[in-house]
Amino acid sequence: MSLQAPPIEFARAYPEFYRWLLPRLNELASLFRNWQVTSWYRTPGRNFEVGGAVRSQHLLGWAADFTGPRDESRQFVALARQRGLVAVDEGDHVHVQMYPAGVIPGRFFPRNFSV
Repeated sequence: MSLQAPPIEFARAYPEFYRWLLPRLNELASLFRNWQVTSWYRTPGRNFEVGGAVRSQHLLGWAADFTGPRDESRQFVALARQRGLVAVDEGDHVHVQMYPAGVIPGRFFPRNFSV
């Protein structure tokens, strides 16, 4: 699967969010060299295919999934949380996002979410 960056119009609409998030994701990637991002931005169609939440932060590019050695998962989650991210060990990957689930108003999401 290829990693997809958020559309440029998202970055233009919400630059402050990306200025906050990107350094944290890059820091995690640099500190945990054996880990890689497997999912970042998802189109509505891709999100539907993988069973993502209707208002998944992946749809905004505000969430990422990382995979790496299982024995480093606890450290990875702890560091992500120390950096202000919401981090959840999903078993086969660690999901990180900007906000707790369900707190982002609908106005942030793209209008057309049909798949």
